[in-house]
Amino acid sequence: MSRQPLLLLEHHYRGHHPLATLRYLFAPHRWRLAGSALFFVVKYSPVWATPIVFADVVNIVSSQPSIRDFSLVVEAGQTVAVVGESGSGKTTLMSLVIGFRRPDRGHILLDGRDMETLDLRQYRRHLAVVPQQTVLFSGSIRDHITYGLSEVPEAKLQEVLRMARVDEFLADLPDGLDTDIGEHGSKLSGGQRQRIAIARALIRDPHVIILDEATSALDVISEKLVQEAITELIRGRTTFIVAHRLSTIRNASRVLVLRDGQLIESGRHDDLIRAGGEFAKLRNFQV
Repeated sequence: MSRQPLLLLEHHYRGHHPLATLRYLFAPHRWRLAGSALFFVVKYSPVWATPIVFADVVNIVSSQPSIRDFSLVVEAGQTVAVVGESGSGKTTLMSLVIGFRRPDRGHILLDGRDMETLDLRQYRRHLAVVPQQTVLFSGSIRDHITYGLSEVPEAKLQEVLRMARVDEFLADLPDGLDTDIGEHGSKLSGGQRQRIAIARALIRDPHVIILDEATSALDVISEKLVQEAITELIRGRTTFIVAHRLSTIRNASRVLVLRDGQLIESGRHDDLIRAGGEFAKLRNFQV
């Protein structure tokens, strides 16, 4: 891999995804860009035994509320899926979770403390984001998975490869784990790139995960393999999923339905289907 970057990078979703407005600063010993996942690498004592609490949160974008009077308690280890039409506020909500946006009114509490009072570099130390499109550099698969880590035991690496389903395609590559993947991962399929990103997240053992439509650009076969890897990634971790294919969130602890920045429905997948409300309508469009 090339030397550690000190770069002001713009998110690769620019032009069609709201997270494009965010800029990420990467510096040695402060940030690392890992495939499609963003990580901080400072020492931190995690606080994820307690909930993440949203209390009457309002966030204003371009003079208009993008999130309105949003209240929610997310228990540690829960998987929360967020759905809604384009412009409903899904990505603004994720930006609030990451800390790239701050509430204009209301509060977000972590470990009972207002997010405004915390050092967010420390908070993000245990946060991973896996977006729809994976960003990779030239280098080997090993480089991408272990980038920024001084030493990774081989046994741990092999376990991560298995969990992320990366081992299933390594045998087909000329140099296995040390195969150069080309600029932007051009020698790999979309599903293979996503599994490398998931492996990068797994090896860092994050406590909070954001999956931002991580499988929506994949074909059915690739989606199945990536979904298996995601299952390993989110086990026991607090997870937020922005979902496009609603069939992928059946096992979520809770589904949130947003419309015009407001939470209009909340519940288990099957319960919302039976209720016949907005979520059921969205689901029926995809059946």
